[in-house]
Amino acid sequence: MREEGGNRREYDGSKNLDTQTAKVPYHRIMKKSYPTAFKAQVVLEMLKETKTVNQRASEHGVAPTVLREWKQAALSLSFAAQRITKSSFAAL
Repeated sequence: MREEGGNRREYDGSKNLDTQTAKVPYHRIMKKSYPTAFKAQVVLEMLKETKTVNQRASEHGVAPTVLREWKQAALSLSFAAQRITKSSFAAL
């Protein structure tokens, strides 16, 4: 759906969609978002290391790279919290 000259047009509700009320530009990618509790649950399961990242990803319907990012973020927050706790106790 391009006009002449390569300019993009807004999406007008293609007939192959489930709903005719969609008014999202066809070139915009909608990013999924997940609740924090869901992320924490999946990361805790990953830390058990009973299954591979790819197996967890297919179970939960999330890309493996996203799971790795969640795990890395959780671990970095954990290490940061440990540093703060140790430094606050050292000051006492």
